[in-house]
Amino acid sequence: MIRITVLCSLLAGVILGSTMTFASPEKPVVTLRSGTIENDDIAEPLSKDSKKFKPLLDTSNMIVKSLKKKAYGDIYEKNFHPELAKLISSKKFIELNEKIVFDLGPVETYKPMQWYFVCIEEGGKDILISVKIVHHRAAVVYYKFTFYPDNPRGIIGFYYSVKHLRVKVKS
Repeated sequence: MIRITVLCSLLAGVILGSTMTFASPEKPVVTLRSGTIENDDIAEPLSKDSKKFKPLLDTSNMIVKSLKKKAYGDIYEKNFHPELAKLISSKKFIELNEKIVFDLGPVETYKPMQWYFVCIEEGGKDILISVKIVHHRAAVVYYKFTFYPDNPRGIIGFYYSVKHLRVKVKS
């Protein structure tokens, strides 16, 4: 399983429109996304270079729809790669998502055609990351789903980080 923090250590890059290439000891990291640096929460058609990642976008949207419905068990059953399932039980995954909703409120909106793909190499393996921007009642959140290129349905990593709080949440 990859840690998204690895990506943060690679942020010494060259910006090329909506494509960014980062220096890496193993292989360049390439990102493709909708929107701009100033506003990444924009929906737009997939670019010519990103069309090959449509299966990742489809899976990511399916996962976000399930998050909105609070169908966390469905995500685990349908989308967890066996490697990830070894690291976290269905019960723990459900508890994690219930805590996110408790802390940030329910999922309210997201843009199905907002997309952000990152291609990296980690430990000699190619990894694809799909980032979705999701609006909860109290915060805007980046959800990051990681995949092996040959399996765009099975996530090997599930991360989230708060982009910004919209209202103060009572604990």
